[in-house]
Amino acid sequence: MTKLFRTKVCGIKTTADLCNAINVGVEAIGLNFVPESPRFVTPNAAAELLATRSVQEAISSSPRHAPAFVGVLVNPTPDYVRQILRTVPLQYIQLHGEEVADEWRDFRDAPLIKAIRWSGDTDQCKYLTRWHQMLGGRLAAFLVDAPATDVRGGSGMKADWSTLVPRPAVLAGKPLVLAGGLNPDNVQQAIETVQPNAVDTASGVESAPGSKDVNRMRSFVQNSHRAWSSMG
Repeated sequence: MTKLFRTKVCGIKTTADLCNAINVGVEAIGLNFVPESPRFVTPNAAAELLATRSVQEAISSSPRHAPAFVGVLVNPTPDYVRQILRTVPLQYIQLHGEEVADEWRDFRDAPLIKAIRWSGDTDQCKYLTRWHQMLGGRLAAFLVDAPATDVRGGSGMKADWSTLVPRPAVLAGKPLVLAGGLNPDNVQQAIETVQPNAVDTASGVESAPGSKDVNRMRSFVQNSHRAWSSMG
């Protein structure tokens, strides 16, 4: 499996936002296939977005590696994800619902990121243990989001960092992607506190829901890498 990205911006919908994200060094782009989200794109629209000339030129001219593209879904079937992968060149699939690990035990089409609205209660720990058991190395990371809300990501609510220090045993052994209310102003503190492998933001770099601000994306990337550098 390729090395996990470090910075991710989720919910990009437009050519301009995608080119800006690539140009400022965002390492992973989340494409949101959840119809209820203000950041929703259809698989066909995502495929067209990635294939546009300006996006391909941005990727080619980037001094860094091409970004990883992550498909974000809530409670999809494996077969539906396979259909998307035939249309959209995704490097990861992020499952953001109440998916059952056993149903994904034979899915080998792309590495999986399992998102959780972290509470740390007994039932959730059993749930995550099952993902460890069923997926093994095909589970690329756990993504920890803010506690349960009616919004599936992008709510701007902050995760409780204190519950992740020290790292809970059920989250050990897999990379941790920290999400939930991260923005350019708090991402450095979040990294220094939680020491995640990667950070993820959506609303934290927006000027309006679904519209990314290039300066906020740049600051998010710079402050993230500043934090990791300071930690040695």
